[in-house]
Amino acid sequence: NHAIAAGCDLIHHGALIDDEALAGIKQRGLYYTPTLHITSEPVWSGTDFPEHTRERMKHAHPIHREGVRKAHAMGLHISLGTDGGPGDAAHELMELCACGLSPLEAIVCGTRHSAEALGIADVTGTLQVGKEADLMLVAGDPLQDVSCLYGGGSIQMVMRRGIVEYAVGDYHRYWQP
Repeated sequence: NHAIAAGCDLIHHGALIDDEALAGIKQRGLYYTPTLHITSEPVWSGTDFPEHTRERMKHAHPIHREGVRKAHAMGLHISLGTDGGPGDAAHELMELCACGLSPLEAIVCGTRHSAEALGIADVTGTLQVGKEADLMLVAGDPLQDVSCLYGGGSIQMVMRRGIVEYAVGDYHRYWQP
């Protein structure tokens, strides 16, 4: 609530977010980046954090997810963040789906909404002529099961700014500029 009143542009975490804060986010048209990954079971059950921190994460887990469910029901713009490392964005998509977002809604949070929240939607965030071609091809249909984006096993190709950065098999032959 204090961050909203102070005029922040984005609200991150919100692990203990309440209805008043959600209403404030909606009223100001802000983006909410819940970073569910940081209060997810794989993080709080791990050993990388001190016990008191893991207990706080574990306590926040259900409250955090209920806040995202409410934000989604209210039509708030949700963007993606993790406070994690490589691969954790895909885990965040799975967490968003567990909060009631469809796979497509979660993917839009991680692409278009995140670009809009960061003020770079004119450059990236959607596949359009003139924008940077950042994309990933996977084995599976993420619109049916977003978990196919998690883990390296299903990734077939990664393109960054129109250049193939990673490809399985002969994809390089077909996708080089």
